[in-house]
Amino acid sequence: MGKFTLPNLKLRGNRWVTWFKHPMLRLSNGELKIIKLATGLRADELSAACAFSQALQKFKIDKAWHTATRYRDAVKVHEGAARAFYSPLRRTDETWWKKHHTYVNWPTEEPEGNWQEEAIEVEEGLRRAREIEGENIKLNLALVEAEATITTLKKELGHRLAGKDLAFADTADDYTKWGKSKGGKGGRPWSFHHARKRNEHLDWWAKRFQTLDQITMQAVEKAQQELLTSKSGKTVANITESLAGLCQWCVDRKIFLNHPLAGIRPVDITPKELRRSLAPAEIQALLTKCKPSRRIVYQVALTSGLRRSELQALTVANLDTERTGLALDPSWTKNRKAGFQPLPFWLVADLAESAKNSLPTAPLLPTMPKDPFRPFLADLDAAGITKTTAEGVVDFHSLRVTFLTLVDGAGASPKTAQAAGRHSTPDITFRRYIKTVPEELVRVVDAVGRITRTA
Repeated sequence: MGKFTLPNLKLRGNRWVTWFKHPMLRLSNGELKIIKLATGLRADELSAACAFSQALQKFKIDKAWHTATRYRDAVKVHEGAARAFYSPLRRTDETWWKKHHTYVNWPTEEPEGNWQEEAIEVEEGLRRAREIEGENIKLNLALVEAEATITTLKKELGHRLAGKDLAFADTADDYTKWGKSKGGKGGRPWSFHHARKRNEHLDWWAKRFQTLDQITMQAVEKAQQELLTSKSGKTVANITESLAGLCQWCVDRKIFLNHPLAGIRPVDITPKELRRSLAPAEIQALLTKCKPSRRIVYQVALTSGLRRSELQALTVANLDTERTGLALDPSWTKNRKAGFQPLPFWLVADLAESAKNSLPTAPLLPTMPKDPFRPFLADLDAAGITKTTAEGVVDFHSLRVTFLTLVDGAGASPKTAQAAGRHSTPDITFRRYIKTVPEELVRVVDAVGRITRTA
């Protein structure tokens, strides 16, 4: 056993001892004093001796520690070593030291610059050293475990933030379920029409993206360019907006760290062809020549300005015969607000008559086509109405344009016209919907001409 050694430690008798240069004790010639340190560890305490040896090696190679000339400087560099190591009493009486095995704590500096030493017995010194060393080992192990956990979490989070582990279709399904639950304004569900469109748009994107990390600005812009060859700018903008809504939902839930479409330039939604309103004679021709089952649908559209999806959502319960109009439900109106739309009394009577044997939940307009655009074009042909003229084109949504144009022609104030269209601003009402009536423009110009004509 006497010949067995560890780095920095040797066996003397039945005890482990070491010699090292004390970083804070110098001889008169300026050299560091070599200190003999009896660890107090028995020869059979090999595990503790190995730990002590490793700690001592770290202590000896720490250059910053060895340049510290004061205890308080040493603590700042290596607090564990400063507290864990003890130097023997500086006595020349080797016999006394071997007998008592007395240690002193690191000296502390008094205000006047003198050194104060604290004498402690070897068992107390070792108890302190082992306690501190144990704390350091636990802290080091905890730090290693924490760093490993953080590394793992960062790796997993990095994959998740990049969307590499998430399928586009599954995420889109979660998004639409959320929207149908509380994704609308004020925490209300999406309307049926809005939910249907979102599903259609996201299904289209799912054919291009298998995972979320494939959603990039470059990929989306390329898809927009392809769409614009066959669809209007407004339609492409709506398809893109559905994808952007999904991305924002992912950002809110930390699935994405950043919005992948942030900064993408908007699509030009200026219509290639402007809608025009129907002239009074064209309205009469349409109502006379159209299929009889669709006449009441056109009459409601022309006198209320309701959109296609809103007309399809009307039920018998929405008909208010006392107030002579329609109660609008916020679950399906575009602005997600409740409202009331007056109707002519004769039309309310016709609607009440047609619905007298129907349940309150039954459709108010059962003959309303699911896709009214093609039947409407057929009725235009039957009425001899030209679809495209110099003023613009006519489609089913032109019935709403015609309604607001008639409201303006009837002398409504801008506020009333805005309320009739249920728009957030009058700019939308007048810029997009209310059209100039050619006959009215001719009348006004003639009136000005009469004033300016010379006798």
